Amino acid sequence: MRRRLPYVGGALAVLLIVAAVVAKPRLGDHGPLPRLGEPACAARVELRVATDPALAGLLGELAGDYANGGHGPAGRCVDPVVTSLDPAAAVDALARGWQGVAGPPPDVWLPASSVWAGMLDARRGGLLPEERPKVATSPLVLAMPRPMAEQLGWPSRAVGWAELLRAVRDPAGWGAFDRPRWGPVLVGKVDPARSTAGLQASIATVLAVAGDGGRGKPSPADLERVAGVALALERAPGRAARTATSLLEALQRADDRGEALRYLSVLAVEEKAVLDYNQGNPSGNPETLGRHGKPKVPLVAVLPKEGTLESDYPFLTLRAPWVGDQERAAAADFLRYLRSDPAQARLLAAGYRTFEGVVGPLATPANGVDIGRLRVVPAPTPAVVQLVAASSEKVRKRGNVLAVIDVSGSMEALVPGATATKLDLVKRATVALSMFADDDRLGLWQFSARQDGAKDWRTMVPLGRVGDPVGGTPRRQALGAAIQAMRPAGQTGLYDTTLAAVEEVRRHWISGRINAVVLLTDGRNEKQGGLDLSTLLARLRAGDSRRQVRVITIGYGPDADFAALRQIATATKGSWHEAPDPRQIERIFIQAITSF
Repeated sequence: MRRRLPYVGGALAVLLIVAAVVAKPRLGDHGPLPRLGEPACAARVELRVATDPALAGLLGELAGDYANGGHGPAGRCVDPVVTSLDPAAAVDALARGWQGVAGPPPDVWLPASSVWAGMLDARRGGLLPEERPKVATSPLVLAMPRPMAEQLGWPSRAVGWAELLRAVRDPAGWGAFDRPRWGPVLVGKVDPARSTAGLQASIATVLAVAGDGGRGKPSPADLERVAGVALALERAPGRAARTATSLLEALQRADDRGEALRYLSVLAVEEKAVLDYNQGNPSGNPETLGRHGKPKVPLVAVLPKEGTLESDYPFLTLRAPWVGDQERAAAADFLRYLRSDPAQARLLAAGYRTFEGVVGPLATPANGVDIGRLRVVPAPTPAVVQLVAASSEKVRKRGNVLAVIDVSGSMEALVPGATATKLDLVKRATVALSMFADDDRLGLWQFSARQDGAKDWRTMVPLGRVGDPVGGTPRRQALGAAIQAMRPAGQTGLYDTTLAAVEEVRRHWISGRINAVVLLTDGRNEKQGGLDLSTLLARLRAGDSRRQVRVITIGYGPDADFAALRQIATATKGSWHEAPDPRQIERIFIQAITSF
């Protein structure tokens, strides 16, 4: 079982967040299936599609079905290659023309919401098409444990954003609603600068307070009001993370312990996320459905009475120089497939609404969905969106983080079922550098054994401000180049490296920041004559409690010493994460770096 830290003061996008979830369409474990009864392709077109992480798994399956079905225009066979791309990283990378980003750029971008498209329009106009057809929809809702929602009068009584703010600010908490044993009203907070749910929740709350629909230019009064709402939400009781999925997975663990009502009172998420949680699958990953039972305390999807925003999943064929006529034709054909009845049925079964807003079989009152009160409000202008994101960014707590990655010889092993080594998969999980704020501090080490004389670690990029150059090179580029240059060799000097990394962050400790080490390894300590585990744990606990450095551990592959990594994380009040199957590293890595 993984444990997570409460998010301290605001969400932190700490490392490198673009993850190639599906390198190729899901065509089965033994390569592409034959196109039965079909002549050989006149030509093959690779269509690169970048999408929101929540949709990537299902879209990869649909892409595989599309490719296997022999679809394609004018005798061409189209092979969609689906990758998971964090929306904020996508806006930044596309606005910069994909410069400095590892891997080829997408031909199609399919974010969760047109709000992100508006942000890209504001930074680089003309890159996106004027027509933005929807593939699926899911309204933003207030997810609440059913007993709490019912205590507020749900479903007969409507609840809104403004009421939520008043409840959060009431010092009596649930005592004001005759349930003092539930304690304060705990708000799940998701980073609006990085997450669709977080951004849309902030926008919707601001619109409810402002009351003008966000259609005009923000006035000085608007600026003050938005800043006040952002600060109120940031300082409200409750836990925070970079993604809603992280909070829902933690809520599931609390529910397993019988503590759901004391863990979370309300969280703004997509309706689909509520359905996923109530199925026992908070990640929404189709591969994990059925592995966990349904929660003891289910959530309900409260539709705010003021109206709500909608995730509309726009299919955006880029107007970029790398997108040619054959890619545009392939994109148009793939879009037709995604909007076809069979593909829409798959989306409905997964908890989405169709592109026309039709609900699926899971969307019932028994599953916590109120289908009769939906009122979608238009998205505000990009100026208002940027204002909300900027206001939230100002109150976000910054990080001071050292990433430490295992490059021992075992990382050279090929991963069964993949055409890559374990280190290759780690590199794919750590290629997006645009997520760092300029005033975050980040450093990078690699370790195995005797990397630098007698030391088991080597500094690849020293701890420093992301906005400052390293030897004349922008730090983001230096980090990316260092990761790509890693080569596996040697044994695993785990314990000495862990202590050295913690001491390095202690030397550069900064008050008011998240001071942490993120440690990724696929093995166990193999060094003779160095620290043993008990000595390491004692040294970690003996540090100055006023200058705490948390260790976030990621055990990777079947040979990782998960027990030792859990003890290291616990000794530093950190969190641990386990990926026994190396092919899971992209997902686990993202989960780990959103647990601060």
